[in-house]
Amino acid sequence: MSELNFTGDGNNNASVPPNPQDYLDFLASVLQIIADGDSDLRSVYSLLQENLNKLDETFINILHYWATSTWSRVQLEQALIIAVAIVNFSNLIRSFPYGNIAINLEIAIALTQ
Repeated sequence: MSELNFTGDGNNNASVPPNPQDYLDFLASVLQIIADGDSDLRSVYSLLQENLNKLDETFINILHYWATSTWSRVQLEQALIIAVAIVNFSNLIRSFPYGNIAINLEIAIALTQ
C-alpha cells in the first residue's frame, strides 16, 4: 500500500507535548502498519505503548479532523484500504491494556464513526 500522506520527523519524545502533526504522523504509522498486514498485537501494541502520550482527547479530535479531510480526497480503492485499517485499529485499541482505558474506548468509538 502507498504511504498515507502524513509524514514527519517521528518525534515520540514523551517529555515534549505532541503537536497536531505528531498526532497525524502517529495515526499514519498505526494505519500503515495495519494496512501492510503487520497487525499482530505485538507490533501495533508496541507502537501504541511508545506513544501513550498521544492517546488522549486531542487524538480523538485529530481523528475527526483527519477523517473529514481525508475521505473527500482519496480514491475509492484507497478509501476501502483505509476503512479496513480503521476498523482493525478500533478493534485493537479497544482491547489495549495500557494507558487510560476509558480514553482507549473513546478512541475505538471515534474510529468507527
